[in-house]
Amino acid sequence: MAGHALGTKLMSQLSLYVNDDGRTVLHYRGFSFLAGMVPVVWALHRRLYGVAALTLIYSIAYNYLVDGLSLGLQGGIYVIQVAVVGGLANRLHRFLLERRGWILTAKELPRTDEASE
Repeated sequence: MAGHALGTKLMSQLSLYVNDDGRTVLHYRGFSFLAGMVPVVWALHRRLYGVAALTLIYSIAYNYLVDGLSLGLQGGIYVIQVAVVGGLANRLHRFLLERRGWILTAKELPRTDEASE
């Protein structure tokens, strides 16, 4: 059962935020593979245009910096980037939503062992 609890903890959960105008947005909690591999696309999908511009600049600089490195080292750096960015991206999204005045209105509850059986 310990493995099941760990798997449930790593799964994404949804939260619903609403702003003063009545607009709603879904927030995914957990690791984001899209953000880790293609952060510009992830940021544009979430309408985080400033973050998208920063990640585009980072991507261009990254390509110039790793150009002379071996393929193994480039791959290692990329794996670290995917892990770090993918792990932090949805936290950044939540932080920016709350900072801009979006209010949490509903949250998906984690599954319990009884509900999953």
